[in-house]
Amino acid sequence: MNIRQKHILRTLINEKSINIISCAQKYNVGERTIRYDMDIIADYILSRVEHQGITIKKNVVYFLLNSQQVKELALDKMDNDYYEIKIPSEERIIMILSDLD
Repeated sequence: MNIRQKHILRTLINEKSINIISCAQKYNVGERTIRYDMDIIADYILSRVEHQGITIKKNVVYFLLNSQQVKELALDKMDNDYYEIKIPSEERIIMILSDLD
């Protein structure tokens, strides 16, 4: 999953539902992109919990898992991305330069 999808999943877990239109506006992407993201999130949930974890009705995504099933998703073991960690611009430049070597 990409960063946006991870954020959407965490939002779903915390809020139990999200509106596709407002989510698309928040991430500055189209509604269809969010629906594709939901497909990927649903596949991830199904692979970990073997249960349909989300449902979509009238442009609202509902999260269907209980707290035990959320633990089985192993969100804490997902790889961290540089974008999730706020790094000052000077450090980002140093990281980019070191990657170029």
